[in-house]
Amino acid sequence: VQIPVSVSGRPGEYVCQVSAVLGEDKLWAEKGHETAFGECVSRLTGAESRGSRPNPLKVIHGDVNLGVKGENFSVLFSRADGGMTSLRYGGKEWITRPPMPTYWRATTDNDRGNGFSVASSMWMSADQFWRYHNTQMEVTEEEGKVTVTFRYGVQVVPATETKVAYEVTGDGKIRVKARYFGREGLPGLPLFGMRFRLLSEADRFTYYGYGPEENYIDRAEGARLGIFAGTPMGNLSRYLVPQECGNRTECRWLWVEDQEGHKLIFRAEETGTGSVRKRFHSSVLPYTAEELEMARHWDELSS
Repeated sequence: VQIPVSVSGRPGEYVCQVSAVLGEDKLWAEKGHETAFGECVSRLTGAESRGSRPNPLKVIHGDVNLGVKGENFSVLFSRADGGMTSLRYGGKEWITRPPMPTYWRATTDNDRGNGFSVASSMWMSADQFWRYHNTQMEVTEEEGKVTVTFRYGVQVVPATETKVAYEVTGDGKIRVKARYFGREGLPGLPLFGMRFRLLSEADRFTYYGYGPEENYIDRAEGARLGIFAGTPMGNLSRYLVPQECGNRTECRWLWVEDQEGHKLIFRAEETGTGSVRKRFHSSVLPYTAEELEMARHWDELSS
């Protein structure tokens, strides 16, 4: 069956979704119930935008901290704490402690059944404790851009390291690049990403990716691409035993928002010809992986 599809001609991502629904009532479902769906995604590219003169930045060098200020935003990096300790837009603070690379996710029922969490348990310790010296912070200044790089020793056997670079530009954007250096002989890595601990006022989120329910790389075909919204507490999947949950795959962008409408936006990087966006996985939850790991029942988690 050929289905004609037309687009507006405006550059962007276009999604064609086809749904198979019941044409009549059945004993198990009513007419109109969806039994299957499929989708294809295409991207219409436009003319490349010309670069403009970068917005100015002010860099303040302290004996412990490095401050970066631009129009209506500021960022503070700490040599002592080994990361970003303040992130302000319009005078509003967003983070409660430095974002850090993370290697652990809460154990799932399948992990317990096949012994994965025991075999990879050293990553849970590496997630909490890392080796860092204040000399492992590197700063590079260019016109309209400052890059701050941190190196963390990962305490596993054999030992390795992770680098996290923050590239701050005058328009208020921060490009985050985290790189884990793998080593032969290490057990399976449960997860690699960045953990951002935000203020509790950021109590809602919206994203463009697969949804609306949680989905993972091994079971994402049952999800569809779209723009979905939720809350951290509502994002918890109430499995019998608390465990890893709430992930979303193929995210193009994600924003978290407070009740006053302030937003912190995470966006996949644009690369290659036609500004094709990479994808990322995201999870917005009210508990850390360690809190979920330690709880055997839901009432053991704080309300």
